[in-house]
Amino acid sequence: MNQKSPDSMRRFYLKVNTRITLPFLLITIIVAGLGVFAVTRLITTTIDEYLSQQLINSAQAAENAIVTLETEQLAALRSMVFTEGVAEAIIANDSETLNELIPPIVANNLIDTAIVFDANGNILYSVGFDIFAGRLVNNPIRDGFQLNSVSRVLDANTDGLGDKFVDVVADGTSYQLYISAPVVLENDRTIGAIAIGLRSNRIIRRLTEQSLASIIIYDEEGNILGTTFVAADESDITITAQQIVQFRAQVEDYSPISEITVAQIPYRTLYTDFDIRSQRIGFMAIALPTNFVIQQISVSRNIFIALFGGLFLVVAIIGIIVTRSIVKPITRLVDAARAIREGDLSHRTDLKLADELGELSTSFDQMTDHLVARHQEVEDLYVQQLEETTRRDAILSSISDAVLVRGTGDKILLANPAARDLIDSVRPHADEYRTFYNLQAQPHLLTEPRKVTLRDKHYSVLATPVMTQSQENLGYILLFRDITAMVEAERLKDEVILQLAHELRTPLSSVRSYVELIQLNENVHNQQNQNSLDKTIEQLQILEHRANQVIDVSAILTHDLHLEIANVNITTLIDDIADKYYPHLEAKKQHIGFNFPQEDVIIEGDVRQLQDVLDHLIHNASTYTREGGWIEVTVEQNASHVDIFIVDNGVGIADDALERVFDHLYHGQSDTAKDADTQGLGLGLYISREIVQAHHGSIKLRSQRDVGTMVTVTLPNKQQSE
Repeated sequence: MNQKSPDSMRRFYLKVNTRITLPFLLITIIVAGLGVFAVTRLITTTIDEYLSQQLINSAQAAENAIVTLETEQLAALRSMVFTEGVAEAIIANDSETLNELIPPIVANNLIDTAIVFDANGNILYSVGFDIFAGRLVNNPIRDGFQLNSVSRVLDANTDGLGDKFVDVVADGTSYQLYISAPVVLENDRTIGAIAIGLRSNRIIRRLTEQSLASIIIYDEEGNILGTTFVAADESDITITAQQIVQFRAQVEDYSPISEITVAQIPYRTLYTDFDIRSQRIGFMAIALPTNFVIQQISVSRNIFIALFGGLFLVVAIIGIIVTRSIVKPITRLVDAARAIREGDLSHRTDLKLADELGELSTSFDQMTDHLVARHQEVEDLYVQQLEETTRRDAILSSISDAVLVRGTGDKILLANPAARDLIDSVRPHADEYRTFYNLQAQPHLLTEPRKVTLRDKHYSVLATPVMTQSQENLGYILLFRDITAMVEAERLKDEVILQLAHELRTPLSSVRSYVELIQLNENVHNQQNQNSLDKTIEQLQILEHRANQVIDVSAILTHDLHLEIANVNITTLIDDIADKYYPHLEAKKQHIGFNFPQEDVIIEGDVRQLQDVLDHLIHNASTYTREGGWIEVTVEQNASHVDIFIVDNGVGIADDALERVFDHLYHGQSDTAKDADTQGLGLGLYISREIVQAHHGSIKLRSQRDVGTMVTVTLPNKQQSE
């Protein structure tokens, strides 16, 4: 028998997409049609919608009943006010005449309470009709009864709706709604007022008859004025303060609806304004029971469950049949994929189908063949990479400094043994480990070497980015270079210099004392010996001054500069310094001038330290000023600080040197002798700046070549307490 070719089979064999889509598409259409039909019929006839509409109709009927009731009460009130003889009886305080005129109107209109007030607001007469007993009741009001609106009526107040006002008054366990109106003579003089009241239970009864719904009336504070739920638990129908706030905001735009349960019966409730004369008295709730709606919904739910359950059963049976025709070849594909995943690259699907699954299986087998070839290539590359990794690890291990390779994320990709030892040493110490972590987590900030101390060792840390040819950042190489030996050598050098300065200062002081003693001896008082001794003392003073500078710099570098704060007279201090320099200034034919305030300028500071600062600044001004030049010292007293200006017309400082004048070991250029250009240690301005800053002040320098220099020292009047 000749086998059919795959091409001829494909013409008659349904594709997988068709075999799956067509049956489910037909079933979905049928289910959707039935569902839409059933839901549409249920929605169009839903009792829930009917209930909501009925609730709205009941609310409208209740509002109409309120309008009718208000109209009737106003008509009765108007009848009393304009009855002939009522005004005269009020003026005459004639309660007997009022007893003849008012009761017929009260009885005819079934008014619960009618009250007549005189011009002073006192109750002149009251009468009411007991609807249950069917008779008139004289003086039905309680002691202490008051109507707030009566005073407004008697004062002839009006609003947008006229001269009548409304009050709600508690009457035992119930409430009465009162409408008050003025009694006015022809000359517009108000001689009294009449108020008629209607009990809340009668209002509720009237609204219920019209709306055919349960009614609850609340005042503005949420108190229940009346309700048809007489036997209900009051907590079921009480509204909260938050609901009152919501109702006030909502009823302006629409009537909110909520669900409540009263005596275990669910009600749908609509809330609206309760208005009399367009004045909101409170809120009105219209409620209709919804238990029958729940029953209908339950029945509908059961219908839907049965309907869709049957449809689901049909869909499931058809789905099983369709799925079986697809699952078998897919299972073959899964078995082959599982075998390949576990390393058996010899497994194949060998499916010969004319549909997409057949094409998929053929492609899968071909991909497996390619995978075998690629697997061999990867294995060769792995061996090559393993050799390269071994060489790289050998190179990293031979480096004595700590080297880290960090990717673009937070992960450290590589670390040589020195780096791992560093990490292990700092890990138990939280502060140092945090410092190490912050350094390696922000390599972009380490483009310049940074000095850091970890576990009593000093490191110079530098990060170098690793970039591709397309300038893509792959990560950073971080080098922690151990510079402990260099730092210790530098520290040892500083200690030796400091110790040497201390050792030199003591013998220098002794030598200078002995020379000064010799100078006092009369046997050496000839000019040549005197000059020699003067030169010797001058050089000894220079040596002692430089030894003191070295000691001061050491104290500054070790943050050990201490100030002895006392009151300092700045003007006196400058005068004393200037006196010392007068011989030197006269030798150079230089002039020094002073601009001081009339009163002494006294600030808080260290006398010796400030004397050193001003001494050096005046000495510098003289040194770098030509023969015959001038120096000017100005002191300005301000509210919180003192400014000292030292100005000269010397050689000035070049622009490129201005930024370095406050560096230690920097030497300026003198105009006198080249040998003097390198004299000194270059520490004067550096020490001066540190002393001024220790006093919480500032020092600034402005200069122009061949014009002169101005140094500004700013010091606070009071030192901050530490």
